Amino acid sequence: MQGKNQVFLARLCGQAQRYDDMVPLLKEVVKRGGKLSVDERNLLTTAFNNVFDTRRASWRIISSIEKNEYKGSEKHLATIRGYRIKIENEIEEICRDVLDLLDQSLIPNASTDESMALYYKMKGDYSRYLTEFVSSEKHNSAVISAYNAYKIAAYVAQAEFTAAHPLRLSLAVNFSVFYYRILNSRDHARYLAKHAFDDAKAELDVLTKEPDDDSILLMQLLCINLTLWASSDSYGDITKWCFHRAGERLHRDNVQPRRTPLRHSKMFYGGFSIDRLSELVPLDGDPLAKRGGVTGRIILACLRQQLPAVLEEGMTLQHDNGPTYRARIVQNWLRIYCRLEGIFMVDWPPYSPDLNPIENLWKLLKERICKRYPELASMPVTDEAIAALIKAAQEVWNDLEPEVLENLINSMPKRLAALHQAKGYYTKY
Repeated sequence: MQGKNQVFLARLCGQAQRYDDMVPLLKEVVKRGGKLSVDERNLLTTAFNNVFDTRRASWRIISSIEKNEYKGSEKHLATIRGYRIKIENEIEEICRDVLDLLDQSLIPNASTDESMALYYKMKGDYSRYLTEFVSSEKHNSAVISAYNAYKIAAYVAQAEFTAAHPLRLSLAVNFSVFYYRILNSRDHARYLAKHAFDDAKAELDVLTKEPDDDSILLMQLLCINLTLWASSDSYGDITKWCFHRAGERLHRDNVQPRRTPLRHSKMFYGGFSIDRLSELVPLDGDPLAKRGGVTGRIILACLRQQLPAVLEEGMTLQHDNGPTYRARIVQNWLRIYCRLEGIFMVDWPPYSPDLNPIENLWKLLKERICKRYPELASMPVTDEAIAALIKAAQEVWNDLEPEVLENLINSMPKRLAALHQAKGYYTKY
């Protein structure tokens, strides 16, 4: 009975907007053990959000006064600074209270996907809040805690909730803000926000019932953030295609389509970053496909096995935009994987070798195979010849110098600048 009375009293405090009185009541409810109902979870988040927001608003006002008090005496500045520190200590105490409740009671007792996602989102939020007010030593720990919590919450939300679910959208808002403000990873913040908005919009477009008001509000918030975060290199809804003018002379010194003298052909999967190579995987046809060719299923298996060894958080993923990479199962997996791992995936125009480092690497690989193994050109087309080609390709691939990879990656800014200067037409690359 005492627990029910505390919940009733906490609700009463909320109606009276006495949120500082709500917090100790709800802390007692949590510490008694057991699982919180949806109503109790809402009371808890409302109480802590309001006591935190009140103090953060006070902190911003005092910080502004402190910055503008340049004409005041040192004594006044010291008084203002002392009061700011007092508010910061209160904020840190609030955040620590929430994080202790989450780690010691709420997360261990979470019994549903919704409560698990909510609690890890709260842990990410209050760890993020801490990063704004604590010293550098505590700051790094808070950043790591926030990132790990958001990542777990995102994994649960994307696996269990629809794209327009309010909790999933709320997480997308806060996780993207974390990337933008705390990690200073602005491209990835825009990427997360835009894809969350697009996925939710696509889902709402086919709904037969009225969408949730919270979902609409959160989508508007995502849209506002994207507008505020817009920059010259940000995302847009317009795709620009580059064409050559009629009758324009080609730069034949720079564009020389050639075929290697090999009569044999074999498809491979390969990837690289600035300092590492994936394995070079020979691709066989999909036995489940009607025509037996290489399909999205084959590429997806390669990506699952090879991508983690090449890319890490903060990197940009670029593929050659071939048909297998455009398969829905590949696109869906890449979108989720990149979000969870903090990898930025760009939409890239197809058939643009001047902007695709991997195309340059394939070209170099063919040239070196022909030079090192000239006998392959004269071999009849047999299984033995294909096996020899695979072995030769893998040997040449594994012998690629680190400087080659570095040059291909480091030249990308120059490639983009040259393409921009040429207004989309041929470049020297």
